[in-house]
Amino acid sequence: MNPSSVGQRDGLDEGFLAIAMLGPIASGIVVGTMRGDTRLAAATWAATGLFWLVLDWIINEEDVAFHAVLALVMVGLAALGAGLGRAARRILRHAPAARYSAAYLQRRRHPV
Repeated sequence: MNPSSVGQRDGLDEGFLAIAMLGPIASGIVVGTMRGDTRLAAATWAATGLFWLVLDWIINEEDVAFHAVLALVMVGLAALGAGLGRAARRILRHAPAARYSAAYLQRRRHPV
């Protein structure tokens, strides 16, 4: 293996791991906040992990177990992100400042 290609592959792996770890959490937060379908987001990340599995198996014939486990981890991270998004939505909905501002805006629209 060429030493210069190893350096390029390491840079690619760092970006790959950042996408694989932060992407599911971020998309899960968006789905949870927007009251979207969490199962669809998780299935999307599972399909992405399986696609990477097949692609790496065809090209390099290695890392199959890594990508299989990574697909499952990404599903869990998407679910975690969705839970965080739902929790944030509940907290903001029940915050005293949010209730006060909603009542204030309603009084401004319909003065007594």
